[in-house]
Amino acid sequence: MRKLKLFSGTKVANTSGGGINRSSRVILTFLAVTALSIGQVWATSPATITFADEGLENGVQYSDPFDIDDNVTITFAGGDNDGKYYTTGSGIRTYGNGTITIATTSGTITAVAFTFSGSSYAPASNDVANVGTFTSGTNSSWSGSATSIVLTRPSGSGHWRLQSVIVTY
Repeated sequence: MRKLKLFSGTKVANTSGGGINRSSRVILTFLAVTALSIGQVWATSPATITFADEGLENGVQYSDPFDIDDNVTITFAGGDNDGKYYTTGSGIRTYGNGTITIATTSGTITAVAFTFSGSSYAPASNDVANVGTFTSGTNSSWSGSATSIVLTRPSGSGHWRLQSVIVTY
């Protein structure tokens, strides 16, 4: 009868049909759970959406949440034009006092990368997020720890044109 060893002194399997002993079963169960846990983290982060790739109609307002993946949504709210997609700028627009909410149903958001269609159509201020740290510009970013993030566009003329979002959680 030949026995295989996983670690020195630990019998893993009996090749003559005797099965796996108790200590080997504990080790194999631990390794399986660890592998599944690591795989789940890798499979859920980051989540990406590019609005030009979503098949959206020009000039149509989208008020229902977009599912970025199974755990992350993005929602546009505010006035009559907030959440409208336009091919000019290939982005969803947010006007004065309109909001962009990114939320997760599982896990904690730790970083978000935003791409706007140009500096004239991007946040000009770092104080637009309700939590965490926001850095403005065409390629804006957010960092922190939250299950929900709300960006609010200041009142006044103009609008933001959000093209894509990458959420790490």
